[in-house]
Amino acid sequence: VGDPHQAIYGFTGADNDALQQIQKDFGAKSMPLSVSYRCPKNVVKFAQQWVNHIEAAATAIDGTVSEMEFSEFEKLTKETLNGHAAVLCRNTAPLIDLAFSLIRKRIPCKVEGREIGEQLKNLVRRWKVKTVEKLRDRLEKYKARETQKALAKKQEGRAQQIEDMVETIFVIIDQCAVEGNNTLEALVSFIDGLFADDIKGILVLSTIHKSKGREWKNVYWLDRQGTCPSKYARQAWQKEQETNLMYVAATRAMVNLIDLEAPPKKKGE
Repeated sequence: VGDPHQAIYGFTGADNDALQQIQKDFGAKSMPLSVSYRCPKNVVKFAQQWVNHIEAAATAIDGTVSEMEFSEFEKLTKETLNGHAAVLCRNTAPLIDLAFSLIRKRIPCKVEGREIGEQLKNLVRRWKVKTVEKLRDRLEKYKARETQKALAKKQEGRAQQIEDMVETIFVIIDQCAVEGNNTLEALVSFIDGLFADDIKGILVLSTIHKSKGREWKNVYWLDRQGTCPSKYARQAWQKEQETNLMYVAATRAMVNLIDLEAPPKKKGE
């Protein structure tokens, strides 16, 4: 059982047409499952812009699809932003920035993806530097060098991943500075706390990739217009996977899908 429209891990080497290959090689009979029993009718209608054959179950509720300015989101409390809600985004860095903002407001939240935290820690420890300032300098050079190399090899997904990881670490560095913790140990500690995987019943912040297979009553899709599709999606299969990502994001909602605008840019950005 599989859905080719939810194929989103091509950057890891997964074949985009794996299901079609299996069907061809084994002469398998296709039995389409086009009815969604998760999504309400209005969410299905919204998702049809990417997959036009999806249908809502006859018993599905109407649900809502709406837009929200970030200033309105900032007024929400933990009574609304709870374990029944999730904020999804194409990239990790905006989620980290948002996580700190929520924590300052005493709204419990966690960032999905323990392995992402491990990757970030490995990058922080990549060089034998003793100060955050030197780490930032190394990261800037690393991002410029490695994204250029990845693009030269037509590894656009790798370039996207490198940029997102480095920008995520920069967000954490900035927050550590605000709290007066300018050490590499504090940086690693922050990463461990943000990506803990044993916390339940609180607001989830997740990349679209990590949200696959999950569902929430209320889904806030952060900065859809600014991040989807990725600027690094240049080849045909990559563009197809970006379409699949948008389909996956929309169909995580069980009741309400909220198109959440990006937060205002900080000075100097």
